[in-house]
Amino acid sequence: MAEVEKCWFAIHTYSGYEERVKKNLEQRIKSMDSGDEIFQVLIPTEEEIEIKRWAKTHHCQKICPVISLLK
Repeated sequence: MAEVEKCWFAIHTYSGYEERVKKNLEQRIKSMDSGDEIFQVLIPTEEEIEIKRWAKTHHCQKICPVISLLK
């Protein structure tokens, strides 16, 4: 079988609902058996280290808060 070219698609979501959209898309992919057509659902984040009062805190910050990516 020939290799299928994979493309990224951006999905616009409401701010704060990115994780919910990701979970719902992954559930839908499983229920519709579309795992061979949709390969990955991604929320673009970057890990950030913040130093406050001599303590380091690690947290992930969304790069673009209203976008989810679908491959």
